[in-house]
Amino acid sequence: MVEHLLRRWKSYRAEQTRKKLFRDRRKKLKHTDFSIIANNCWGGEIYKYFDLPFNTPFIGLFLHPDCFLELLENWDRIDLEKIEIGHTSKYKEEALPYPVGILAHRIEIHFLHYKTIEEATTKWNRRAKRIKSIANKNKLFVRFCDRDGATEEHFKRLDQLAFQNKISFSAKPISTTNTRITQLEPGNPNQADDGVKVFWYELENGFDLTGWLNQR
Repeated sequence: MVEHLLRRWKSYRAEQTRKKLFRDRRKKLKHTDFSIIANNCWGGEIYKYFDLPFNTPFIGLFLHPDCFLELLENWDRIDLEKIEIGHTSKYKEEALPYPVGILAHRIEIHFLHYKTIEEATTKWNRRAKRIKSIANKNKLFVRFCDRDGATEEHFKRLDQLAFQNKISFSAKPISTTNTRITQLEPGNPNQADDGVKVFWYELENGFDLTGWLNQR
């Protein structure tokens, strides 16, 4: 009985400590109504870090560079809620083991961390409504990296986009603005590590996440 109560007390104290940590982090933000548009899982880590609702559909997925840039270049003309989801991709001959969404008949969303089409459809559409409600582009924060075949030309296209808040990460020097050299993927010197690892690596190596989100 005593041991049970002690475990419950320790669990309660740990939870209170965790909640205080999140509150302290959120207090430093000027706004919490931002939306992250990221080409992989990096964006989702931001909401987890501040313990905020996912205010974007770009969670648990990735986009190939051409699809990501085309989506951003046509942002005001593409309806995110008009998505078709299946298991085929123009990048693979065989069907994929995870759902793949298609926007505007050509832009692919790879739901890498979703088990079913139903799950991907439900979560994407619910979160797409949230980001669709944001009329002010200054509340949108764009993130890109050099995975999945990205080239310097992709970074240059990103530079030209009419989004005020942009950040990109590369495994090698890129002659564009707002690009940081980041952690390499083990065994692959040509691209940055996966989104989650890069997120924590950058926090530990000087990237001012709160300052970036407060700049609008």
